[in-house]
Amino acid sequence: MGGLGRKVVVVMVIGVMVVTVMLGAGCGAVTIDRSSATCLAAETVSQEECEAVGCIWDPWGDEVPMCFFPPASRHGYTVTTVEDSSSSPGVTAAYLELKNTSAHIAPDLKTSLKVEVTQYSAEVLRVKVTVPGEDRYEPPVPLQLPDPSTQESLYHVYLGEEGEDFSLVIRRNDSSVVIGLRDFVLKQRSGRGEDVIGDRTSLPRSPERT
Repeated sequence: MGGLGRKVVVVMVIGVMVVTVMLGAGCGAVTIDRSSATCLAAETVSQEECEAVGCIWDPWGDEVPMCFFPPASRHGYTVTTVEDSSSSPGVTAAYLELKNTSAHIAPDLKTSLKVEVTQYSAEVLRVKVTVPGEDRYEPPVPLQLPDPSTQESLYHVYLGEEGEDFSLVIRRNDSSVVIGLRDFVLKQRSGRGEDVIGDRTSLPRSPERT
């Protein structure tokens, strides 16, 4: 694998999300077109069904979804509180509240979330999303993570300021290149009835093998 000695691992479980990021060189900038996020998973969705859950109906063409999520100004989470690592070295947490104008595509959307970023080394961090006050199931998979670290890292993590839209941005310090960007949306889990904390992710692709 030319030019990339690290990897990105994303693990999703219901209600709890853990992202372990290992930084490497050769990562390009990431952009997300929010209008490409399909709101409802069904292949055939009517205008009435789309608008009933607060999504936008716009049959613009065959290459884009007809029913998609509202823009960030109306949909998603707002940062209410940010706790820096002064009380817990190596750990930063943000508390989020769901906007009342967000699309409601699941019966029990979580109105409050906690995002916790833990630094383990100069190259490794973990992002964990939980629901405050709820003891939710986590698979008993040993992650073998070290203790949190306060050493100078190779990256900067931005969660947003209090009162702003939440957006997780991970940026390299040496080049200011964005190596991971995550805008949270709310997805339906097809064929199941669980409530879901969802997301859209766009991560840099590895260089082509030469």
